[in-house]
Parts: sequence; C-alpha cells; structure tokens
Amino acid sequence: MVRSEDISLVGTNKIVLILFLVILFYLIYQLAKILVVIFEQASHSVEIEFPLKNGLYLITDGGNSKTSRLMNYHYFSPTHKRNKTNRSMLYATDVVKLSKNQKHFLPSQNSDYPIFGESVYSPMGGTVFKVVDGVFDNEPYSGNYPYNTGNTIVVRQNNYYFLLGHLKFNSIKVKEGDKVHKGQVIAEIGNSGWTERPHLHMQLMESDNENYWYGLGIPIKFNKKNLYKNRLVKV
Repeated sequence: MVRSEDISLVGTNKIVLILFLVILFYLIYQLAKILVVIFEQASHSVEIEFPLKNGLYLITDGGNSKTSRLMNYHYFSPTHKRNKTNRSMLYATDVVKLSKNQKHFLPSQNSDYPIFGESVYSPMGGTVFKVVDGVFDNEPYSGNYPYNTGNTIVVRQNNYYFLLGHLKFNSIKVKEGDKVHKGQVIAEIGNSGWTERPHLHMQLMESDNENYWYGLGIPIKFNKKNLYKNRLVKV
C-alpha cells in the first residue's frame, strides 16, 4: 500500500533534483562565459605598455564585461547604462597593488594603500587629448562620490582614446596638446572621483568623433595576454 506521505516525499525529491540541476546548469553556463573572457582572442585588440611598474598588481575588474558581469561589472552597471557610457566601458579595467607590507585589508587612509602615489606611465604613444586635475582625493569608503573619473588623462592616437582615471590630486605632469611616448611618466595614482579606494581605472575607446565616452570599448592586452579579473601582473 502506497502511503500519501511517500508520494509527497517523491514529489519533493523531484523538485529538489530539478532545482539542483537548474542551479548546476546555470553555474556551468556562467563558468563557460568566464572562460570565454579569459581566453578571448579578439581580432580588434591593442597591445599596451602596462601603466605601472615595480610590483605585483591585481586586476579587480577586467575583460569583456558584456560577456560576463562576474568578471567585469562596468558594462552592466545601472549607473553607466543610465548615463549611456557603458558601451565605451566594455573592457574597462581596474587595478590595485598587492604588498606583503600592507597592514590592514581595508585601510582608512589613502597612504596605507600600496598603490597610492605610485607613478603612472603612458600605456601608449600619442597626444594628450584631455586633462582633468585639481580634484581632491576621497577618504577611502567615505561615500558620496561624484560620478566622474576624478583627475584624468586621456591619450589620443588616431581614433583611439586611452583614459586613465582616479589619479592623485595635483600629480598630473602633462597638459593637453603634449606629445607623450609609451612608458613616459604622466601622473600618480590617487583616489579621486567615483572610487572607494586608491586604484587605477583605465579603458581604451574607439570613436570617430571626440565624444569618446560614447565610443566603443576596445580590448587591451599586456604581453599578449588579456587583462581579466583576478589576473596577477608582475612588472
């Protein structure tokens, strides 16, 4: 004799199994997208000089953010979508520095972050198209940040616009119209603009006009390797 309790148990087990399979397939799908970001061989990518030197750096967001928001939040960010800048931020990349001497995981002072004040080197040759300077650095995790990249340099090479943001207050060493070469010191790392802690934000855009924020984000590589989330770069 089959009891109603047994039927109910079988039904519950089927539901649990279905939910498990749905979650499993979802995780496999997300993993596949992550692998695509890591190993993507985009035909339209640009090799750059890494803009930082003498240390071990961590990519905290990078790679094709349209393919996987788990690897890079920039494209799917509601704020960027609302401002229609997300297309140009398709391959936007954030970088921090790792150090054995860092005393706290989330320090409250900019000076306690190993990347703060480090020299920034131009990742490509070209002309300085845009300079924003004079923006004070935020206190880490203090909130109420302006929606911008703070102190910023944009280097132009033909239709390419390379942006480096969140630079240190009064640290920019070039001006608009200057010619710069790859590897030239142009600024220092800060914590200005829409940022919670010192890091470097960089992105390459292609645009047929000077409104680069509405251009197309272009993948960048260093040593012929993609700059994807959680990748370590030692220079």
